[in-house]
Amino acid sequence: MKKIEKFLIAQNDMVENPGSYIYHSRKPRFLIEITDLDLNSKPDPEAVAKSLVYINPESLPELYELTIIDNIDNAEKEALGKHLHFALKWYKEYLKWEDGGHSAYLKDFNERTASLKIIYSNPAQKWVVVYKGEIHSFDSEPEMDEYLYSLGFTDDDLESGFILHIEE
Repeated sequence: MKKIEKFLIAQNDMVENPGSYIYHSRKPRFLIEITDLDLNSKPDPEAVAKSLVYINPESLPELYELTIIDNIDNAEKEALGKHLHFALKWYKEYLKWEDGGHSAYLKDFNERTASLKIIYSNPAQKWVVVYKGEIHSFDSEPEMDEYLYSLGFTDDDLESGFILHIEE
C-alpha cells in the first residue's frame, strides 16, 4: 500500500467561501486552517498557531496564520507545536511552488540585527516585527521599540535599517 504524503492541501470549492487547510496525515494527525493574518486581532493564547510572512514574486508580503483546528489524535500541545513548525515550512515551499518556484526574501533590518525584519502597514496602521520565526504586531513605533529593547537590541542596533512599507 502506498503511503500518502505527510502534508496535503485541502479546500472545498463547492461552498461559497472555501477555506484553505493543511492535513497532517501522520501521527499526530491534525487539520490546520490557513487564514490571512489579522493584525488587528489579539492571538488566542489557547490556540496552537504560527504566523508566516511570505514575500511573493512581486516582492509583496503575504501574511498568513496557520491554526490547528482539529487535533484528531488528541496529541499534546507541545508535540502539535513542533509539527506545526514543519507544516509552516512545508506551506512556504508550497507557496513558492505555486508561484512557479520564485520567491523574494524579506531583508534583515540591518547587518547588526540578523533575522530581524520590520514591516509597516499603512492601511492597518500597524508595525510588524518578524524575529526568529515569530511575528508580533504593534499599534505604535514606541510600543514596537519597547519590545525590541526587551529582546536585547540597543539604540545603536536600531539606529537605521530597512523597513518594508505596505501602502495598499
